[in-house]
Amino acid sequence: MIFASSCKTKEKESAYKAAYERAKAKEVSTSYVKDDEIILYTPPSAKETLPVVSTVPDETVKVEKVTPVDKNESGLLKKYSVVVYSFKNKTNAMAAKEEMVKYGYNSIVIQNDAGMYRVIIAGYDEKALAIAKRNEVKTKYAPRFNDIWILEKR
Repeated sequence: MIFASSCKTKEKESAYKAAYERAKAKEVSTSYVKDDEIILYTPPSAKETLPVVSTVPDETVKVEKVTPVDKNESGLLKKYSVVVYSFKNKTNAMAAKEEMVKYGYNSIVIQNDAGMYRVIIAGYDEKALAIAKRNEVKTKYAPRFNDIWILEKR
C-alpha cells in the first residue's frame, strides 16, 4: 500500500514537472512580428527576478553623521562601520562595547546627531569589506546578531 502511494506521488510530480517544462518552453519561444521582422521574446530568468542577498558594493547602508564617544578612538572610525547594537542610553552602549571586546572585537561606541549610541565592531574604507564582515558575523553568531547592519559615515 505504501508502494502504491509512493508511485502516485512520483507520477504527480512527473506530470507537474512535464507541464512546467512545456510552459517554460512556450514562454521562451514566444515571438511576435514587428515591422515585418520576427522578434523572439525571451523573458528574464527566474534567477534574475528573485531578490539577491550578496556582498556587492551597491547594497543599501544607513548614512549618519557620527562621532566617537571616546575621542581617542576616532582613528578607528572608518567610512563604513559594522553596527551590532543601538541604544538611547550611553551606559547600555558602553556595557555592550565591553561585551563585544570579550568576543574579541576592537569595538567602539559612536553617537549620531539624533543622540543614538551605536556599538560598532569593525570599520572599513570599502563598503564590500564591511558587508562581508557583517555577513560573517551574522553567520557565526546566528541568530544573536540578526539585526547587524552597515553604517556609512557622513
